[in-house]
Amino acid sequence: MAAQAGKCLWGKALSRIAITWRIYCPEDLQMTKLCCIKIRVLSLLFGLLLGATALGEAALPTLHTHGPEGKVYVGMPFTVTYVMTWEEEEDFYLVRPPELPTPDWGVAASGALEMMLEDTQHVWRFDLEITPEVEGEFTVPALDFFYFPAADVSEVGVLSEDTDSPELWPSLSSDPIPLSVYRPVSAWIIGLPVLGVLVLALASLWFFWWRRGEPVSEEVLTPRQWARQEFHQVQRLKLDGELYPMYQRLLRIVERVGDAEADKTLIARLRDTESAVGYQGKRPSEDELNGDTRDVERVIARLKEESRE
Repeated sequence: MAAQAGKCLWGKALSRIAITWRIYCPEDLQMTKLCCIKIRVLSLLFGLLLGATALGEAALPTLHTHGPEGKVYVGMPFTVTYVMTWEEEEDFYLVRPPELPTPDWGVAASGALEMMLEDTQHVWRFDLEITPEVEGEFTVPALDFFYFPAADVSEVGVLSEDTDSPELWPSLSSDPIPLSVYRPVSAWIIGLPVLGVLVLALASLWFFWWRRGEPVSEEVLTPRQWARQEFHQVQRLKLDGELYPMYQRLLRIVERVGDAEADKTLIARLRDTESAVGYQGKRPSEDELNGDTRDVERVIARLKEESRE
């Protein structure tokens, strides 16, 4: 293979050998036959050295293999990219795409195929797409890329006698790529913790909204403390013009800390006003509002007097 890969370069080497022969053994050189033979042998060796140099200077294509980035999962295709490059001033090469592998752990398919010129290099790029079907440790096998100088192809595009069989072309082999295939994490495994956090956050927001304006713990408050706290909310609701919840709190204060007999008339009046405001849309006058709040405030003040007794 290597000999055929460099076959197109031997012409340059042989031409250098011929030039070296003429320089070191011209026709008009007068010397002994033995000396001439020695010089001719030396010239031949020197010519071979120059020919080898010519072979070294003519850079052959190089192949680079780029495996997948990141983890590989079952059912998710990944790409392996093969890039062949050679210098612009060298021969233009024909490259044959490789035969697709048939791994028993997945399905392989041809991807993009590109040919371009980047800076001073010809770049031939081929993508191999593989979709794993099972998890485990596997290897993307080495692929053979056959190439041949375009100069050895006839004008009508038919390969010459020596190159009509791609198997005779020189080739480059890619590096095998070991990889680990993982089973993807179920969406439920990821989604359940997230759902739990969202539910907890919504429950916390609802709890704080429901508890706003309520005492932190009614059990640790004395009746008078609780009543003063409720009355403070009554004053805020009155300023905001929210009369229905205001009368609800006034009625609750009297029913809880008032005297059922002594405050019977006040309780009945507050119930009637609450119903009229909430269901009939009635708005009490300022005098009625002030009178009702003062009456409830007297009930709370009576608690203070009773506690002193």
